[in-house]
Amino acid sequence: AWQPCTPDSLHNFYATWYHPDMQAVIVVGDVDVDRTEAKIKEIFSIIPKCENPQPKEHLTMPDHADPYVGVITDPETTNPSIEMIWHSEAAPEIYNSTIIGPTNDLIKVLVQLVMQERFADIVSKSDSPYLAASLSVGSLNYEDIDAVTGGVALKEDNIMGGFKAFYTELERMKRFGFGDDEVNRAKQQIVTIFENEVKKAPTRRNAEFVRPLISHFFDNDSFMEPETELQVVNQILAQVNAQILSMVAGQLLTDNNLIVLYSGPEKEGIATPTEEQLLAAVAEVKASDIQPMEGEEIASDFLDPSLLKGSKSKKAKKTIFDATEWTLKNGVKVIVLPTDYTKDQILFDLYKDGGRSLIPTEDIASFDENIFGLYLNNTGVSGFSGTQVSKMLTGKTRSVTPYITGLDHGTS
Repeated sequence: AWQPCTPDSLHNFYATWYHPDMQAVIVVGDVDVDRTEAKIKEIFSIIPKCENPQPKEHLTMPDHADPYVGVITDPETTNPSIEMIWHSEAAPEIYNSTIIGPTNDLIKVLVQLVMQERFADIVSKSDSPYLAASLSVGSLNYEDIDAVTGGVALKEDNIMGGFKAFYTELERMKRFGFGDDEVNRAKQQIVTIFENEVKKAPTRRNAEFVRPLISHFFDNDSFMEPETELQVVNQILAQVNAQILSMVAGQLLTDNNLIVLYSGPEKEGIATPTEEQLLAAVAEVKASDIQPMEGEEIASDFLDPSLLKGSKSKKAKKTIFDATEWTLKNGVKVIVLPTDYTKDQILFDLYKDGGRSLIPTEDIASFDENIFGLYLNNTGVSGFSGTQVSKMLTGKTRSVTPYITGLDHGTS
């Protein structure tokens, strides 16, 4: 890709686009504002103004009624995958600093979160027709072109079956939209994120201000304090229900401007689909009878707290950092250290000596970090599956993770 580049071409690119009217200087920190501003003017004012600057070209993609299809194979590609892209002209940036901007952004995130949950439910099952799937609503690597992009990682022995199953989920979304429970969970996830930003606001580092300010300058995005942003988010989400989100979702996958791209390994035993097969699969799914999502009962508690029984500690003493150490009747030691280092955070660690040193040699391969990590990502708690646990914890900032190292193991 770099072979065509020459010193002249790089210099011309720099001269064309790197000039003062396309630059911004952002300073964040405990500085003398007047002195810093004067120094910036002194340094940057010597840069000559660009005479007859080249206008910035706004790229577009022409509309097309029939899908564009591409099939790409490469010996270095590891897994077959398919992307479905619906492109459209982006909304003008002038709206970004109005209520339209954050409203559109939140609606996009809501759609992505609901579909993320649906795909997680599917791939968590042993008979999942594909390895992974996603749906994103954003831009096509360029700010003037919006895109709804669906991606699926496929199994080598079920490429077309997995693709049809994936597209069926997108069509299900388009036809029937979303249910109240899954939309409310997505909304709660968003609110929790912004609530956490408010909690962290007093301890923000200077670098955390830079990216939002750059977006404000270049993309006309609003720059708000976390408290104000949370208020705006709550006001918008209060007006967005499942019915409204379903109407939006139904308009995302248009009948035109579709691009289908297959990428897969170039090796024996792989049934690489043809363009005709991909188009036929799209037509088949669009003509198929698809049923709406079935409702799901989500438990609210993992256990009944009234069933837990404790006992008085055997002894207590003060230890390092003024922590309190309790020794329970069964010999377990509990060390408690109250702090105000981080607000609204409680950390715990239950550990015991041993770790992998206790595992029989014939079983040690099962505890390889990659295998054990994969297990943790897909396991649940007690009788609840991993996806059920995720839904039960919606809006809650908490996690429990078992671990095992060379010489100890536990839960944190």
